[in-house]
Amino acid sequence: MKKIITMAIAALLSVTAFTQEKKDNVIRITTTDNESEIMMLNTVESISFEEVTPLTMDIEVSNITKNSMDIDFPMPKGCKYWLMCIQKEEIYGTYAEKRQEIKQRFNDRFTEDKFLRIPNFEAGTTYYIYALMFDQDGVAAGLAETSATTLPDE
Repeated sequence: MKKIITMAIAALLSVTAFTQEKKDNVIRITTTDNESEIMMLNTVESISFEEVTPLTMDIEVSNITKNSMDIDFPMPKGCKYWLMCIQKEEIYGTYAEKRQEIKQRFNDRFTEDKFLRIPNFEAGTTYYIYALMFDQDGVAAGLAETSATTLPDE
């Protein structure tokens, strides 16, 4: 951890020195999700490193039938919005890979609790249910996941 902080400070000092030499430069930050943010350096007042507060959601599934189920998504305090992803295929990979997959395949975006009665499922099929939560700064700060299987045809 000490090495990371030392590297961050060195990078920050390099950026500061660089900005003093030229006024029309930008800083580009690329995330592990391969997303970029670009800012003009002369508009940056300060840079800080902050810890993300993890968000959690207990997804509850009930009233499962052959072709429907009720799903309760209680949005946690500190969450700005969340993405819902329901699909027949499980998402595998690291936390970052799962986040990226949900960002690409989500079914809907919500800014509040949701209790949904979802119809049109296939009988005897397992569905994987995900909620990717974003904090007040728009940072992905939590991933909830569960699964449920509809009742089989008789």
